[in-house]
Amino acid sequence: MIIHATTCTLCMDSIRDALQTDAAIFDASGRYLASTDQQRAAAFQQVYASLSGSEKEERVLRFAKEGYPSCDVLFPEAKPCPTQVAFVHMVLQTALDQQILRDQTDNDFSDRLYFVNRITTLGSSERESLPVFALQLKYDPQVSRCAICFQVAAGGTRQEEVRPYFLQAVRGAPHFHSEDIYEMVNADRMVVFKFVPEGLDDASLTERLTAFTSAVLDATEQGAGVTLSAGIGSVYPDIAHQHESFEEACFVLANQKTMGRGQRLSFIQNHVFDYFCSLLPADYWQRKFRRYNVLELEAVLSDTLMNLSKNSVNLACTAKDMGVHRNTMMKRYARLCDLLDLDLQGKDQDRLEARQYALFRKRRTILHAGTNIQYGSVPYLGFQKFAESVAQLSDGSLQIDVHVLSYSGDNQHLVDILRSGSLDFAAFDFNALAPLTQNRITLFQLPFLFDSSAEAFGILNGDFGRYLAEDLPASGLCAMGYWSMGWRMLTTGQRPIHAPQDLRGLRIRIMHKDIVAGYFAALGAIPVKMHYKDISSALAQHLIDGQENPYSNITGMKLYQNQRYVSEIPMFFDVVMFLTTQLALSRLSAQQREWIGKAAELTNRWQNGTVIGINADCKEELLNKGLKVVPFDPKTLPAWLESVQPFYQAFEPKETLARFMKAKEEYHASRGAANAL
Repeated sequence: MIIHATTCTLCMDSIRDALQTDAAIFDASGRYLASTDQQRAAAFQQVYASLSGSEKEERVLRFAKEGYPSCDVLFPEAKPCPTQVAFVHMVLQTALDQQILRDQTDNDFSDRLYFVNRITTLGSSERESLPVFALQLKYDPQVSRCAICFQVAAGGTRQEEVRPYFLQAVRGAPHFHSEDIYEMVNADRMVVFKFVPEGLDDASLTERLTAFTSAVLDATEQGAGVTLSAGIGSVYPDIAHQHESFEEACFVLANQKTMGRGQRLSFIQNHVFDYFCSLLPADYWQRKFRRYNVLELEAVLSDTLMNLSKNSVNLACTAKDMGVHRNTMMKRYARLCDLLDLDLQGKDQDRLEARQYALFRKRRTILHAGTNIQYGSVPYLGFQKFAESVAQLSDGSLQIDVHVLSYSGDNQHLVDILRSGSLDFAAFDFNALAPLTQNRITLFQLPFLFDSSAEAFGILNGDFGRYLAEDLPASGLCAMGYWSMGWRMLTTGQRPIHAPQDLRGLRIRIMHKDIVAGYFAALGAIPVKMHYKDISSALAQHLIDGQENPYSNITGMKLYQNQRYVSEIPMFFDVVMFLTTQLALSRLSAQQREWIGKAAELTNRWQNGTVIGINADCKEELLNKGLKVVPFDPKTLPAWLESVQPFYQAFEPKETLARFMKAKEEYHASRGAANAL
């Protein structure tokens, strides 16, 4: 977890006021964070860098708190006395505790994350419910706002590294207002639905939004060490129409390079014509620019035309941008004008047409993928890999935006969003699809179904997996593959779990699955059906004694904090379905569908091959945190298998179970034949 810059500044202010002495604070890598005298920052950094050995031990106080990186407090003038050391330690501890409280009340689990994703991803389909949800979160749905979208210029960032700085920057920016709604949209994009007071003229509004946005850009970039750009949409009078403002902000962000040089902050008001042109159907533009097809044979001319448009037909600037001599540019320009019968310097209409062509050539199709558990989770990583593959195969013309819609773990809601057309791809637990598969897929609720992860993937990726998904097209869904988060491990606080009888009397959180609930109840446990986001607080309040989740989720959601044991009972192998919709595919060209299919194949192989390693790393992390991992004892397997027999005998539909058992036999037979060869 990151120590906020505001926390460091508050600490230094308290030290200066109480002790009347100078001090400076540095992070674990030696980076300057704050001091009692900001004007002497460079001098303090020089002193800190020069200290070593015993002198450094005397003049530098090392402070550390579990879950936070350590930091150093420098006393540049003289060695601190014990009273000063004690005071500084108390100030840091108090300030950090206050930060933790602020983080806990303003964290990823908040309803605001869900609210922002409903506005940005679901859009007009949520128009009626958004005002109600806004009131629940104590936002006025009828005040004017506009969307300000922030984009990390280069990918590869981690959401948890940027988010604290972004939230802090928003709250500290000029003109911040309690009606501002702000959050991460995905790992590389943030949004603020900025409150706009009534009565501002255009100049005052632009000045106000520029000051706010620039401050957020500067503070986030400085804190997180990233480069950002921003797009600002139109002002709309209510929350129900903020999706339109968000779409406008995204448009100017996506086309900043095409529409201007080196822009860091762009307003939709300067590109309204371009935006409305982008909303026209693709076949209109294909007809309009049919005569431009001759440029496909001379790619350098196509690139030249787009760069001329970006540079307002300034030949010298375009030549510099493209790294060619001015005479070469003049020859290309003459060739373009002759080939297309254009007068770019003399006719406004021709300049507009060239600009439209540039936007048309640089256009991107953006699709949306979503999950309902934390950033960095196995499904989230799978979608990141999928997005990378799609971008590579399409040379960037097809983009997948990955969203964490909430941390609820409510898979049924995710199914509804996917089927509504608001999402194009989703990955979630199989059980939510039970009504759409004649309950065949409830098979995976049976304990001890698989012998190994290799067996599970072998069966799921074969004929049996296709059989399970064959009814989905009737509901508008298309299965793209089977993923997994790995084996679900039991964590407990009171005692480890070795044999079935060890579960007696324990309150175990489970997903909303009837067979699983019945099985735990038969073992004498008390199954508690609960959404994913509520597990941590339930463990902390001792409402439950344990829970079951893959290692990746146990670490990702810090479910270990109130647990002592992790029992590796191979009871349930987590199965996740990767899905799209027929509607999403129908919107794509044949070439785009081919890219999507190939990217899905690549992603499925990657996901199936890496999930075990991901969980192994998470297991190691838990061991380092002091949890005791209890390996499964094969001698107890007969007792476990005996306990599940009544549930196998009662399972319906029986044909599905019979097919599964046959697929299992065929898998092992094929493995035996391969080994014999």
